[in-house]
Amino acid sequence: MMRNKDDEHFWAAELDAWARYFAAYAEGFGARFAPASEDDVHHLEVLAGFVFSPEPRALLRRLGRTPHGAAAPFMEDYDFGIDAIATFYAASTVLPHQEPCTCGRSTDSPRCSSTPLRAPRSR
Repeated sequence: MMRNKDDEHFWAAELDAWARYFAAYAEGFGARFAPASEDDVHHLEVLAGFVFSPEPRALLRRLGRTPHGAAAPFMEDYDFGIDAIATFYAASTVLPHQEPCTCGRSTDSPRCSSTPLRAPRSR
């Protein structure tokens, strides 16, 4: 039976396999990664204006708080994760997703990769 590639757990397993592969070349490679919390990911989705698809969600949940340089020697010059994405969306001229959805699914679908997301209302 083939696993569902629209599932965050599928991508989490793929990222774990990726880290194990590179750990063979750089001792402790995967051990240096720091996950982001679900609240961190939700905050970025609010900034972006849409719910992320399973792939970036899994990446952030596995690596989202990894400090700069921790992915050395393969990705030591990259800034990625919660802080880099938040900075991008805070300064970006890219507009948040607007209706209608272009992913081919209904924007009401929880699997829609471009579902509009609004910040919670303050009370």
